[in-house]
Parts: sequence; C-alpha cells; structure tokens
Amino acid sequence: AITRCIPALHWLPRYRPRSSLPRDLAAGLIVGVMLVPQGMAYALLAALPPVYGLYSAFYPALVYFFFGTSRHISVGPFAVLSMMTGEVLEREVPDDFFLMISNRTNASMELDVESRDAARVRLATSLACLTGLIQLVLWLLRFGFVSAYLCEPLVRGFTTAAAVHVFASQLKHVLGVHIGRHTGPLAALQVLFEAWTPKKPTYTSQQLVVAATGASAALDLEHSHGVQVVGTIPMGLALPTVPHICPSACTLADAFAIAVVGYSVVVSLGKMFAQKHGYAVDGMQELFAMGMANVCSSFFHVFPVSCSMSRTLLQESSGARSQVSITHQPSTLPLGNSLHLYLLKI
Repeated sequence: AITRCIPALHWLPRYRPRSSLPRDLAAGLIVGVMLVPQGMAYALLAALPPVYGLYSAFYPALVYFFFGTSRHISVGPFAVLSMMTGEVLEREVPDDFFLMISNRTNASMELDVESRDAARVRLATSLACLTGLIQLVLWLLRFGFVSAYLCEPLVRGFTTAAAVHVFASQLKHVLGVHIGRHTGPLAALQVLFEAWTPKKPTYTSQQLVVAATGASAALDLEHSHGVQVVGTIPMGLALPTVPHICPSACTLADAFAIAVVGYSVVVSLGKMFAQKHGYAVDGMQELFAMGMANVCSSFFHVFPVSCSMSRTLLQESSGARSQVSITHQPSTLPLGNSLHLYLLKI
C-alpha cells in the first residue's frame, strides 16, 4: 500500500545510473533552461510577480518526483491554468481596490502595487491549496476512472484550443497595446479583434525596450539618473506560510474547474508518452500526485500547477528516461539582486 502511494519507493531502488543518468541529466538541464523564462512569463500570465513563477516551477516538481507515475511529463506552471488563475485574481483582487491619493500631487490616484501583489499572492496560494484538496477528494471518490475517456484526439483538440488562447493572451505584450480581459464564449476572437484594431500603442517598440534594458544595466540608470526599472527579484527561498483558505462559492467553483483541467492534461499527456515508450501510467495515482503537489507546494507561495505541454515534449525528445530528470533541472530560484543581473547569471 505504501509503494502504491509513493511509487518512487518501488522504481528508485531499481534505477540504473550508468545507463539512465546521463540522459536524465541532459534532459533536466535542457528543460530547466527553458523553465526559467517560461516560469516568469506564466507568473505574469497569472497576474503575479515573476518570482512566483520560479517558486511554482521548483516545488511541485519535487513533490511529483515521489508520487507520480509518468516518466516524461514536466510538472509546474501551465499556460491554461495560469490564465484561469489570473482571471480569478483580477476578478477578486482588482486594481481599483488599491488606488490611493498620490503623495506627490495630492490630486491624482496611483496604484499601490505592493499591497495588491501581496493580496493576490495570498489568494493564489489559497487557490492552489484548494485545488489540491479538491483533487485529493476526487481521488478518494475514485474520480480517476475518467482517464479512460481521455483519448488522443481529445488531447490534440485541447492542445490546439489552448494554443489559440495563449496566443491571444500574449498579443497585448507583443504589440504593446492595452486589451481588456474577455471571458465567455468566443473570448479569444474578441481579443484578436481588439488587438488588431488600430489604436495608439501604450509602449514603444520591442527594439527600444531591448536597447533600454542594456543601457540600464551598463550605465546604472536607476541610481545614477533616477530612471525607473523593472525592480528586484527576491533572493533565495521565501519562508513557508500556511495558506489562508476561506473560499467563496465562486472561488470554489474556479478551483474545481482548475483541478479538473489540470488533472486532465497530466493524465492525457502521461498516457500518450507511456504508450509510446511501453510503460503504464496509473490515472488514480496521477490524481493523488497532483493533489499532493498542489497542497504541499501551496505552503511555499505557489499558484495552481499542472504539466506543461511544451516542456513535456522537450523533455521526452531530449531523452529523459525517468522522473530523475526532474531533480537535475538547474535551480530556478532567484540568486541575483536585480532582473538583468539575474538573467545574466542564468
């Protein structure tokens, strides 16, 4: 019973380092390099500061290492779940709640970004814990039987739809325009129409952004000339805290949807690659593994996670043979004092 709940106790003693470790090490390094910028981008997609994407890339993968049965999926931030989380955070903790009178002009209103981000982080960790608890309850109710109906055409259709929504959500950052958040049927088409409607850009061209970033790092514009920059990324690990769970009916419904979508992606991709490489993935155990990953990681400021399609494909094509590849990913935790120094160190 213990080895069924913790599969690592079964397969890890049989692991062959000489034949498998080099491939797992290479796959882990390749995926880890991709995971650093992707984790920060997905945090922004979830309406959170970038560092929380790094936390979400680190802790859930370690938990899944012990409880998961797939050898190839990459557990961590996922674009669709990040968008679903961002919708909840922007709805429950909108910017309007944190507008305050500017100390400089005493007439205009400015946004208290620090207080807003702190409130959104609390809600995001609560949502992750609630998502994991729902997945554990579904595991107790033997909900894993639905994995038998997640066939390959369904996974491909879901992947295509997810790609369209992710593409639409990133247009405002690529084109430098302001686009309102749309929900409901045909929301992606509304975003596309609004993005290509002629309007005045709110940002300069991408080339100027790159040049300004380089100039800021080289000339120390923040301290020498008072130029505002992106800011610092906290160093090291944040202290663990107990997530505050006091959900409303609406938040509970969102957590249930996130739990089901996250599990569906994990078991679908897991079974796809298991069939390709000739091993078995236990749908019930995957539900338990994701529940544990979300619940345990929620104590470390993580938002809801699943497995990433792009990273999973990269990990499989890089030659990964077991979950050991997860533990060999380079650290995704911030080590520098500023964003440009951190990226240079990576």
